[in-house]
Amino acid sequence: MEGMTCRLKGRAYLPSSTSSNRKGMNDMKKNTKSLKKIIGMMLVLALTVSITACSGKKDTNQEALVTPTPEVTVEPTATPIPEPTQEPTPTVEPTVTPEADGQEETTGEVIITNKMHEAFGIEEKQVTETIVGKNSDTELYHYSIRYPQIVNPENLATINQVNKLIADEVAKAGKQYMTDHAGLDKADVSGKSPYSNTRTYEVTFNKNYIISIVYTDVHAAGGPYSVETRTSYTYDLSTGKKLEAVDLMKMSKQEVYDMISESFTTIINEEPDRFFENARDIAVQEAPNAGFYLQNGCLMFYFNEDVLAPHAGGIQEFGSDISSIPESYKEPERLL
Repeated sequence: MEGMTCRLKGRAYLPSSTSSNRKGMNDMKKNTKSLKKIIGMMLVLALTVSITACSGKKDTNQEALVTPTPEVTVEPTATPIPEPTQEPTPTVEPTVTPEADGQEETTGEVIITNKMHEAFGIEEKQVTETIVGKNSDTELYHYSIRYPQIVNPENLATINQVNKLIADEVAKAGKQYMTDHAGLDKADVSGKSPYSNTRTYEVTFNKNYIISIVYTDVHAAGGPYSVETRTSYTYDLSTGKKLEAVDLMKMSKQEVYDMISESFTTIINEEPDRFFENARDIAVQEAPNAGFYLQNGCLMFYFNEDVLAPHAGGIQEFGSDISSIPESYKEPERLL
């Protein structure tokens, strides 16, 4: 059954006709197997390359998708420190106070440029004090002082200062009175009149910012007689200062003292019996202590009782007429 091909369960079976055919068939099978191996190796190689390529592509895509943010280095910016600004010093403008008539305001003080002025008003004050016995209400001593205070509606500092000087002098006098009579509460004063000091005042000159005040002090010492003492003060209201005679005159102190002693010597020589025998010498010695005041265009000088003459002779005084010798005075127009 030549030429027939039998098919057995799952295997093709070809009937061999000759030996050469059988050998060709075997060579074919070997070549087929070799080809399969080559193809398989190529497939494996292709697969490997494919896998490697995909892997590389995947990395490339990831790099494309995730773009790293470049680091930004921020260098610190140096902030310039501002130079200290010097604040301008505030300029204080001087306060200019309008000038009143004859007055110029400066730093709270008052400088009198026009020293001609009418009289200032006077207000009277009084201070009293008493000493009584320890075991009774009997009055042993008292003093009373009346004194002026200058009315000062414009509140001028210089006038306030003079008012204080006047009040201080009064306080000093009152203290001295009490000191002089401190032992009376222990002394036997039975049958005697109370001791006392009574001081009154008179304003003898009050114009052109000058004021003279004369105090008269009457001292009773428990007997029938009393002693009269004069005290005087002259003030310049334009400066607030107490004046001495030399402040008014164009003379040295010694020249003023010589004038005083010579004038009293002339008075003594006219009636020598009224004075102490050595009154001329006393006039020279006491010239620096002579009191003075202004009154009616005159510069008056005086000595109290019991200085040049006995008590009965009273207070001795003389006056220099300012209008007759104006060249002897610094500001005669203010003293007239």
